[in-house]
Parts: sequence; C-alpha cells; structure tokens
Amino acid sequence: MPSLSMLLILPAALLLAACGGGSGGSSSKPATPPAPAISANGIWEIDVDPISDTASIVAVVQEGRFFFLDNAANQLHIGDYTLNDDLLSGSGYTYAENGAQQAAITVTGTVVDKGTLSLTVTTGTDTATLDFVYDTALTERNTTLLDDVSTWGGSINDEVAFTISIDDAGSITGSYSDGCSLAGSATIASAGQNIYALQATLAGDSCAAAGSYDGFLVVADGEADNDMLVVSYANDSAGYSYFARLSPRGAVLLKIEGV
Repeated sequence: MPSLSMLLILPAALLLAACGGGSGGSSSKPATPPAPAISANGIWEIDVDPISDTASIVAVVQEGRFFFLDNAANQLHIGDYTLNDDLLSGSGYTYAENGAQQAAITVTGTVVDKGTLSLTVTTGTDTATLDFVYDTALTERNTTLLDDVSTWGGSINDEVAFTISIDDAGSITGSYSDGCSLAGSATIASAGQNIYALQATLAGDSCAAAGSYDGFLVVADGEADNDMLVVSYANDSAGYSYFARLSPRGAVLLKIEGV
C-alpha cells in the first residue's frame, strides 16, 4: 500500500533571529514514496464467449492461493503462490473432473495489477501458457452474501442434489443426496472484492469425499444479477467446483463438477 512521506522545513530565519537576522536557508527534498505493492488478488478470465458470456478458464487468485477452473479441459488447477514485485511463482495440483488429484504443477509468470496475468503452467513435461485479463465487473461488484440468510441449491452431474445455507455470520451448512453433509464458514477475503474465503468439512458415514477443505465462493449472474454462487474447494486429495442457484431457482452446472 502507498506510504506517505512528510517534509519538515525549519526556516533559517528562526535560527538567525537571535543574532540580528540574516538571509538564505536550507531545504531538503521529500523522499520518494515507495511504489504501491502489486497484487494478483482478483478474478481473472481467458477467452470469454461473447454469446454465452462464459470463460474457457477462470482464475480466482487471493492472498497466496489460486484456483483455475479450466472448462475446456474439464480440470481444476489449485495451489499456492508467492509474489515478488510483479513476478509470481507457485505450485499445486491438477484435479480431474471427478475431483481426484491427477498431477503436480508449477506456475510462473508476471502480473499487472488489475490488468493482465501471464502464466506458464508446467505439468511433468507439458507446458501451457495462460494469458488472463482482470475481470473488474465480477471482482469489484457489490454483493451482500453475508448480509442476510440465503439458501442455494441444485444438482451436481445431474446426479447429486444439494442445498447450501449461509447465514449473516458466515456460517455454512449443506446437505447432499450422496450422503455428505457440509459445515463451514465464509469470510470476505479482501475488502471490496467479490471473493469469499471458504473453510469447509464434508462428513457422513457414506460420504466418499469426507475431509477438510479450503476454497472460495464467488457471486455471479445466472438468470438474474447475483443469483448464482460458484463454490470451489480442495484439499491434498481432491478438488471440486460447481454452480448453485439462489433458492428456489435450482442450479446451473459447470463442466468441472463433483462432490
């Protein structure tokens, strides 16, 4: 963040007044303030379809954590990163459409604050170049997810029905027809951004995805403004992402799905 420099000037006349006056003086120049810190925080997109208004790849990047939702390849790329000036480097995993971890990845690249995010993603011997553009409208929109109680729901893979409830304290509960229940919390990840940090636990005697997860919630538009919720979470074994609609609308699905 910008820092302010203060300049203190002591007029020479005050020093010379006791001995009858004088002329001249000295001054100093203010120190140059440091440049604002560059941030990769935000929602970034590649290849937005002008008809459907959907992106082939969406990246949610927030304070050292990244989630790439690759609709074209039906994959998730999830991991951690560090930022040194405008240079980003990190590592993580690729997850298949069904949620299973596939392979380790490394990520390197550069970021222009609220501009572009140019990354190279390496998986084994395969390398892909991803050039994202910052989505100002989606990242910086005003949302009221934690201002009131809301219920979201739908169906995942046309197989698993679910409902998720979020209260004004950020507490989340959910139930899924495959025997999983969800309990967790959501908090605003960065002030002024439409990204909510998610901590969640899936449990149940017949829940194949049982475990602790971290991820993000993003409010988006479906049939109306702010009536869709992107739910994404992962751990070392599995990663998931799906859309839910504000009750009673149902759900619209991502290609990347699973619970």
